[in-house]
Amino acid sequence: MNIYITSWNRPDFTLKTISLIKERTQIPVSINVFDNGSLIETQKLLFEALNKKHISTLFLSNKNTGTLYNKIIFHAMQEYDDRFYVITDNDVLPPELNVCWLTQMLTIMQQHPKIGLLALQLPPQVFQVPLGHNNDVVYCKYVGNTFKLVRTEAMNKVITSLKQKKLVYGDDSLVSNLMYEAGYEVAFTKKIWCLHIGQCKDWGYTLAQIKEDPRKSGYGEPFIYKYDDKTYEPEERFKLHFD
Repeated sequence: MNIYITSWNRPDFTLKTISLIKERTQIPVSINVFDNGSLIETQKLLFEALNKKHISTLFLSNKNTGTLYNKIIFHAMQEYDDRFYVITDNDVLPPELNVCWLTQMLTIMQQHPKIGLLALQLPPQVFQVPLGHNNDVVYCKYVGNTFKLVRTEAMNKVITSLKQKKLVYGDDSLVSNLMYEAGYEVAFTKKIWCLHIGQCKDWGYTLAQIKEDPRKSGYGEPFIYKYDDKTYEPEERFKLHFD
């Protein structure tokens, strides 16, 4: 199964994400990285990872293309019989579990054929706008790139509505809305967590890099909370509670 990662600088985050995917995933995966115009030092490290076969493919761009551009490329890389694939950011870590995170997510998707996008959970969940739940998932309006499992069949039905353009952001909400319009649902896992290590001082970037990203000026303070070191399950007050 393909796992696609978008990177922009912060090579320590990217390499840690790759390492933990390989360590904590119990089924064969192919890791593919699209680098959005990082500094040459970062690109050299990624090229080294490619040469060592830690990743399967590497796209290197001279410019930051935004977030929509590479998502359409990722989908184009799927073969006709690939039923699912994963998209994640380079600052999100998968949990260490007895039954691996991806195996569990695939089981959920097979049991709920109307879910088009399924992501791992992390706080604060309010940004995903929870709508309802069952034993396995929390249905919501939007999911981001937190090990988002994509049903290829569902994405086939909406991909032509995504107008390819560089430097476009906000594609997560766009894709989620299109999924609902196509008759699919969007959800995140109810009991499987991930960790966003980008929630740290300056999000792990240099001040010069922050000025290059048009979104960073609107970001609030990093969201800090306590969690289990392996499962990433947060302390009780950061969990959703249902009646």
